[in-house]
Amino acid sequence: MAYDKYDPRLESIVVETSTVWSPELSNITDQDKVSLARAIHEHPELATKIRYERMHTGMMREITVTVADLERVYAMRLGG
Repeated sequence: MAYDKYDPRLESIVVETSTVWSPELSNITDQDKVSLARAIHEHPELATKIRYERMHTGMMREITVTVADLERVYAMRLGG
């Protein structure tokens, strides 16, 4: 069973993460993708599209990164 909303309870049992990039972000370099993926996974509550998939050992979190997500990540970094 998959869950498609941020859930702090499920966050406590996330054992694997995955990042999908929306098509409008195809011009971002691989190096930037690594750091941006790390940032969004550190703050999954900022993600517009998040999905949890049940695994044998816990949950897998998949975030589809959008332009709006990047705006929130940058705003968070600048604001505090």
